[in-house]
Amino acid sequence: MASAESPAATAAPKNWILPKISELSASSEKLAEESQKDETALRTDEMRWQTEERARSEEADRLHQKQEGQMAQMARGAAAEKPLWKMKSAKSTNPPKPCK
Repeated sequence: MASAESPAATAAPKNWILPKISELSASSEKLAEESQKDETALRTDEMRWQTEERARSEEADRLHQKQEGQMAQMARGAAAEKPLWKMKSAKSTNPPKPCK
């Protein structure tokens, strides 16, 4: 024969389960909010780092271009200078002889 459970016996687990589910739901919601705050902070940091990296990269590019310009200017200046033996005021118009 099947035993009939009393209404009090079936009500006890229901009365215990519902508060536990509510408690779990509340703690899950709290964890989700904390996680969202953490994620927002991390994304903000990442954006700041990307901005700083971009600024450093642009500064490096600017300095590189400046250096290239200075080197080109030096090369143009060196190319414009004539060796002394090619100058009109030099005593000899012949290039110097190599040493033996």
